Formats: sequence, C-alpha cells, structure tokens
Amino acid sequence: MRKLSEQQKLDIIEKYKSGGHSHRTLGKEYGVDRSTIQDLLKRRGVKSMNTSRKYTINEHYFDVIDTEEKAYWLGFLYADGNNNEVDGVVTMGLIDKEILEIFKWDIGSNKPLYLQNKHGKQKDIHVMSMCSKHLSKTLFLNTY
Repeated sequence: MRKLSEQQKLDIIEKYKSGGHSHRTLGKEYGVDRSTIQDLLKRRGVKSMNTSRKYTINEHYFDVIDTEEKAYWLGFLYADGNNNEVDGVVTMGLIDKEILEIFKWDIGSNKPLYLQNKHGKQKDIHVMSMCSKHLSKTLFLNTY
C-alpha cells in the first residue's frame, strides 16, 4: 500500500473539511483505500461528516453573510423556502426554474430540481431540496 506524505495528509484533511469529498473519493485521488483516509482523519481528530451524500452542496454557504448574493438568497429562502430543523431539510419552490438554477450554482449544488404539482394551482413549481443539518441549523440561527 502507498504511504502518504505529510503534505498529502494535510491536503486530504483540508479537502475533507471543506466538504464535497468522501473517504472513497479522497482514497481514489490519493491511491489509497478509503479505510486509510478514515484512519488518518480519526487519528488527526477530524470529526466525521455525513459522506454518503449523493449530490454536492456547500453546507457552509450561509455561515457568514458577507456578500449581497448571500443576503439575497437568505431573504429568498425566508420568503419562499421551508426549513425543517428537526430533519435538516431545506426546500425552496418556485415557478421560475431559472432562479433556482442560479441559486443551485451559487450554493454549489448539483442536485436536480423536481417538479411538484400544486393541486388547485394553475402551474407546477420547481423545487430544490437540500438535506443538511448544518445548513438548516445555520439558517435557523440567522433568523435572530
């Protein structure tokens, strides 16, 4: 098995902490087994994250509201979104698909939108659903 240099170990830790990199993807990138990545992170005291994520998302996007875009999207979520803090699911539904596509881009998500038929309404809406306890908690805390 391949031995990792100290710099590679630091790079792996940084990539893992930044999100979007699973044990498996990091193992493939560095030519080691995923269990090697898990052991490294555990030995270095890095808290395990939910890495079974099928789609990417920047869970830390709203940690600091430091741009006009973040403030805009935060307002948009409060007006047209739903935050279920218990399950960690944030959803937003709009008729205008293009607006949600821009939001997806800004928040770093590759999850496809889905159509929802609102019974009694004339038009279907496009919905984006984000499963992230961290994102949900951050949005909840930003309300105060």
